[in-house]
Amino acid sequence: MLKSINEASNMILPTFRNSFADEGLYARIIEFFPYPLQVFSLQGTSLMINRAMADEFRIRDPKMHVGHYNVFTDPIMLKLGLVEEVRQVLKGKTVYLKDIDVPYKDIVTLYGSGDSDIEAMCQDITSFPLPGPDGKIAYFAAVFITRKVYRGKQEITIAREYIETHWQEQFNINDIAREVNLSPSHFLRLFKKHVGCTPHRYYIDIKMNKIKEHLMDPNISVAEAFCACGLDYHGHYARIFKENTGFTPTDYRKRLKK
Repeated sequence: MLKSINEASNMILPTFRNSFADEGLYARIIEFFPYPLQVFSLQGTSLMINRAMADEFRIRDPKMHVGHYNVFTDPIMLKLGLVEEVRQVLKGKTVYLKDIDVPYKDIVTLYGSGDSDIEAMCQDITSFPLPGPDGKIAYFAAVFITRKVYRGKQEITIAREYIETHWQEQFNINDIAREVNLSPSHFLRLFKKHVGCTPHRYYIDIKMNKIKEHLMDPNISVAEAFCACGLDYHGHYARIFKENTGFTPTDYRKRLKK
């Protein structure tokens, strides 16, 4: 796979522009191009997809996609705020969209195609104009370079281990999401799906369990038990402890003694 979308674009753009006059060659290039590629009318309607596109997005029947799908009215593109950027291609510009987190599950839900095991994809997308014989823009194309596919479980396992290792540090969802190469929003959604709670709730539960462990030591005070966990007994986490257990730290220790 190419390292950057710029490399992909530099490779394909001259080829397309030079071969456009030869419709047979043009069609063969699209069909056998090794990366997902789609050609659109100037109105945004899909006119052609290649094999790689059908395979990547599990489009079972291209006839149900071509002539029906419109990139400018696609609810997913609208949700991601990318439509106006793609429209710049109509002005003759090549549009580079980097590190786009594609909500793959939404694709499956909306269009009934795709791999149901995939949670999300990170892609670089290049849209570029295709001139006709008169030199004017006749169509435009988009090439998709997939940088990473997220199937969920592996990323969440890494995230849980990260939280369990860094539980004494201040919670920062951006740091955790960066550790698994996910956007914070996608990470939050995947974590809740696979773990059943938010990452912050998971982090809080770990802290509470650590405090409980230290409260079992009769040789240290309640305040020292909190301090060993990097917390102030008279601060916010004393209240959180009661919400979590139903008891104040002092009452919890008394119950342990009984």
